[in-house]
Amino acid sequence: MKKKALLCAILLLVAITFVLPSCSFHTHDYVLQDYRPATCSETGFEKHVCKCGETCDYTLPQLEHTYGDWITVKPAICGETSGTQERACSVCNHKEERSIAPFDEHSFYSAGVLIKEATCTEEGVKEKQCSQCETKKTEIIPPEHEYNSGVCEYCGRGYINIILPETPIVITDG
Repeated sequence: MKKKALLCAILLLVAITFVLPSCSFHTHDYVLQDYRPATCSETGFEKHVCKCGETCDYTLPQLEHTYGDWITVKPAICGETSGTQERACSVCNHKEERSIAPFDEHSFYSAGVLIKEATCTEEGVKEKQCSQCETKKTEIIPPEHEYNSGVCEYCGRGYINIILPETPIVITDG
């Protein structure tokens, strides 16, 4: 009978040692053993170990990129070609690109540059440049007398001032 009791005690001891997990008898006290932080290009991880040998591993999710401002790499051209902008992540330098739509039409400076001044006998010329691209256009300034005290400064022609009567004149057909 003693042999039977001894055999039962040994079986119970084996069951407790190998069948039941050793951590079921205590509260785990985990200590951080290994760590790699997550970045915008990789997931991170943490490995925690208890003194009983039990380990817990955690995967840390990948972070979002931290982008800077958009920078124009290739400007759009009026009515012709799309442009390109890009921005880079300040952590991993990952680049993101977007297209810039071309302008519908040119935007010429309102004043322009006077190339040749108009006189009363010759046309003048003014040149304007698009504020978005290198396109230029030329405007013709029509000739016009420049009167000063009734006399044209360019050709000397006198200004004729006709005084109309106060009573309107009616012209009839026939």
